[in-house]
Amino acid sequence: MRSEAFTHTVQYQVPSGNPVGPDHLPQDNGWVNAYDTVVGGAYLLNLQNHLKNPSSYSGFMATLISVLNNSVYGDFSGLSLVITVYFQDGSRRKFSFNAQTMEMEPIPGTAIDAHNNPLPDSGLPPAGSQYYFTGPQDSAPYDRRNIIYLFPPINVPNPPGPTCELIRWNGEVLSCVLPN
Repeated sequence: MRSEAFTHTVQYQVPSGNPVGPDHLPQDNGWVNAYDTVVGGAYLLNLQNHLKNPSSYSGFMATLISVLNNSVYGDFSGLSLVITVYFQDGSRRKFSFNAQTMEMEPIPGTAIDAHNNPLPDSGLPPAGSQYYFTGPQDSAPYDRRNIIYLFPPINVPNPPGPTCELIRWNGEVLSCVLPN
């Protein structure tokens, strides 16, 4: 059996339509980000279609994606293809090619927000998780609220104000740590 491994990066800068969260505040800055692809099925589907489109790439990668879209060219079971998608706000998420489904699928645990916090794909993050939101004031102010809304509603307090520098998750309750 032959095997090949490829990695590639893609910039994905697509308007989001300005979705709002349960608090009626923006989930993003007007551009699709990693969080949008975790919670919004249509955003994820559009990104997966983009990753399957040869015109999203150049050179060898465009040819490889074109060949993968036409499975009559052979057996791709030995192929490892990982694409890291970078979004306009600096968030990112990784995808891999699944040779059985012939789809680009998100790799669990690889969605990262613009503040470099991991975004849980489903379920809850491990107890003791901490999410930091330091940086310029205009640096993805929606990240803090988006993290909160990934938790089940029963465990979500009223969203802390925009001054939280850190959110702690102890396995049951989120807590806001104010800046010094």
